[in-house]
Amino acid sequence: GACAVQWGFGHGMGYTTFKYTELRVSKETLHFRVDGARDELEATVEVANVGDRRGSEVVLFFAYDESRRVTPERRRLLGFEKIELSPG
Repeated sequence: GACAVQWGFGHGMGYTTFKYTELRVSKETLHFRVDGARDELEATVEVANVGDRRGSEVVLFFAYDESRRVTPERRRLLGFEKIELSPG
């Protein structure tokens, strides 16, 4: 059976706080086909370092598959990017 994740990805790696705002996606629905082909999607988000020291963050973008009810395909990691931001 599936087991729960003890710590989230990157847990405990930083000493500052990040704020995510202005998430925009080019469409609300993606279609995944049996042959592996899929729609394309563009997503943007504003990330600000609202803490008091410089820090790194891995911005993760997931898609949620409403037709699945079991792991691992219920949530798919579609993209990620590591960023470094100064406070402010």
